[in-house]
Amino acid sequence: QISLAYTNPSGTPIPLLLKVTSAAAFQGCGNYDLTVLVDACPGDDVFEPNDGCFTAAFFGHSVTSTFIPGLQRLSSQDGNDDWYGLDVMPGETLAASIFFEHADADLDLQLAGPNGTCDVVIQTSQSTTDNESVSWTNHTGSMATVGLRAYFYGSAAGNTCCNYELEWEITQAVPDDAFEENDTICTAAGIGTGYYPD
Repeated sequence: QISLAYTNPSGTPIPLLLKVTSAAAFQGCGNYDLTVLVDACPGDDVFEPNDGCFTAAFFGHSVTSTFIPGLQRLSSQDGNDDWYGLDVMPGETLAASIFFEHADADLDLQLAGPNGTCDVVIQTSQSTTDNESVSWTNHTGSMATVGLRAYFYGSAAGNTCCNYELEWEITQAVPDDAFEENDTICTAAGIGTGYYPD
């Protein structure tokens, strides 16, 4: 039995030719079996191992819009999900998306937490189209660490893994104005003639 492997470094599809020859000196015929496997995700990305909530790739309180391309090996194998951890301050909103081609595979996105409660699902994005998105505003009154879980649901094309891209943004809470708390008629703020900015 002879095997070989090749990784395409170009980033675009390329044609390959495979030649099978006889190593024997005589010119004769012989039967053989040929198996060809194409792995769309040849290697782990730099954030592995992040297959579980408690081994998540942790980014802390990253409030600027963050885009991470070329994430790899999100696969159909059990336990091969991708987890990412983020801190969200009180009143802030986290919006996160994964980008992929549904024709390659169906990926889903889940938001879990806060604060290590990995089995508490805050929101799940499941569709039968490209890309998935979740968002959440922290109303807990304190900083919350949440987990983003990207996972493989299936593939009509028969693929066992799929590459994707991840993007998130944490937007700051808008501070209260000088008249708060005036959210109801019973707590209305009294004002007179004048100009009231912000």
